[in-house]
Amino acid sequence: MNLEQFAFLNRQLAGMLRAGLPLEASLRQVARDLQKGPWRAEWERLEADLSRGLPLARALEPRVFPELYKRLLVVGAQARDLAAVLNLLADYYLAQYQLWLRLKGLLVYPLLVLFGAFALSCLLHFHFVPLWLDLATEGLGSWRGNEDAAGEPSLRWIVVGSWGAFLLLALLCAGVSLVLGSRRLRERLAWHLPAFRESWVAQTASSLALLLKGGVPLAEALPLVEGLFTDPIARADLARWRERLARGYARFAQVAEGSQRFPPLFIWMVAGAGEDLAAGFEQAAGFYEERARARAEQLLAVTLPVLVIVTGGIVLLQASALPMTLRALFVDVQVAP
Repeated sequence: MNLEQFAFLNRQLAGMLRAGLPLEASLRQVARDLQKGPWRAEWERLEADLSRGLPLARALEPRVFPELYKRLLVVGAQARDLAAVLNLLADYYLAQYQLWLRLKGLLVYPLLVLFGAFALSCLLHFHFVPLWLDLATEGLGSWRGNEDAAGEPSLRWIVVGSWGAFLLLALLCAGVSLVLGSRRLRERLAWHLPAFRESWVAQTASSLALLLKGGVPLAEALPLVEGLFTDPIARADLARWRERLARGYARFAQVAEGSQRFPPLFIWMVAGAGEDLAAGFEQAAGFYEERARARAEQLLAVTLPVLVIVTGGIVLLQASALPMTLRALFVDVQVAP
């Protein structure tokens, strides 16, 4: 279940609760509409635990839902306004889905170019290198010399160049695949890339705004948001905020001073809201979401042409040997006794 579906499900639950349905009946109806799978099983177990009289906080403990989500459900139930909290959660997860969908879309074209160039490189390499080696075995194409009579490079250097180009693209594709397959590496790299860095700041701000609106104190909200990250530097920043709050720091500018992952502009925007930190975090979230979208467009405009030129140049390097190969095949064969 992606975040968009999760947001829609929470909107459904909120609507049913607003209409006067009990939580257990609402969960039963939502689970019935879901396809069979782990998510449907989780909702069914939650509904079964609540029907047995288990408190919501106890029933949520073994569930696989995000900790931030579970905490806000408990807060909403205690405030007797679970529908409002569910609507807040739906807005939050829908905003996160739309932002990350845009950033993932940013990667589609560069990845298509990179892996398409690698596929073409494989075709050129594995189809023509054996042909070049056959030519060398037969003594054609001036394999032994540095240049042939027409001043063309020898087959030896063409084969070496083809191997080099193929291995370079293979290493690039392997590196990209490794980063895409590791959440820890993706997050560490994202903090250093425009657009992705702003999106992480926006997610932090919107998560804290959501928790504060739900009535969770900042000192208790920070550990929940800290669990969203695997990056040790971001986690250390949030842990430092908690430590300073525990020591009695009152102003957010003092609490967040010296943060490495969260820029001074972010701290200034939140601190400018004074005691209404929820409004400050919400304002910062909106600003950095817009900034992430703008940076994504800029990054795509720069990355895609550079990648096309680099990968195209590598493939052309391999393909440049084709005219000489044809010449070696036809001219040398014609003069052979």
